[in-house]
Amino acid sequence: NYLKNHKGKAYKQDYDSLTTQLLEENVPYDTVIAALKRIADSSLFENN
Repeated sequence: NYLKNHKGKAYKQDYDSLTTQLLEENVPYDTVIAALKRIADSSLFENN
């Protein structure tokens, strides 16, 4: 769990310092992660 939390913090720092500069509107990191989790958990990319 420590490694997972540490990596998450590193990704958040990268998002806050780098990715936000590329966005047209401010989207909080937690919102992005929640959306990505919903997409990953959906069947959107399953092979049928």
